[in-house]
Amino acid sequence: MENIKVLSGNLFYNPGFNWRWGDYQGDELVVISSSSQKDGSDVVIKLPPVPVDGTYQLRLGLYGDSNRGIVQYYFGSEDDMAPVGIPIDERVRIDWSGNTATSGYYAYGWENSFVASDLILYQGGLMKAPNSIQYTMFRGKPLREFIYFGRRNIGNFYMRAGETYYFRIKMSPDTSGLIFLDYLELVPSSVYDNPSKAEDIW
Repeated sequence: MENIKVLSGNLFYNPGFNWRWGDYQGDELVVISSSSQKDGSDVVIKLPPVPVDGTYQLRLGLYGDSNRGIVQYYFGSEDDMAPVGIPIDERVRIDWSGNTATSGYYAYGWENSFVASDLILYQGGLMKAPNSIQYTMFRGKPLREFIYFGRRNIGNFYMRAGETYYFRIKMSPDTSGLIFLDYLELVPSSVYDNPSKAEDIW
């Protein structure tokens, strides 16, 4: 926990493996703020160092749910973190099945499309879950097969080896939901933007 700093709210560890949750390694962290905490939940995560200078894509594993909140992402040094994009409503459940009842992935065009759903999602800053994560509730099937789990591409950032970077998630004020933390990925451009070899599903 030494790489996680809670600025507002309370950090909880949920060992959900025995409950067969669909999280990476079956557990998760959540930051919860009460209705009396007007600033909303706010957490800063120290990212692992990168091996070489270059552009990296930061991804966040997520599962949208009504008990989440509207959050703003930030990236940068500990003393200078800039907002990334616009606020995101994490209460919207992910759904790339084409079900119009849930907006999630449907807004990016998935409905009997001839274009691969992975490509459509990626254009909208979203991805399916990795094929390497197994969902124990369904006898070890890959989490990638389940429409409510996925990843959000936070952004592409130039990072230098030997420097320290941080990722911040701040909930909108007067919001009493929770910040969900499962896993992060730092992916080099040689993997996600390789002209000769597409990134695999793992």
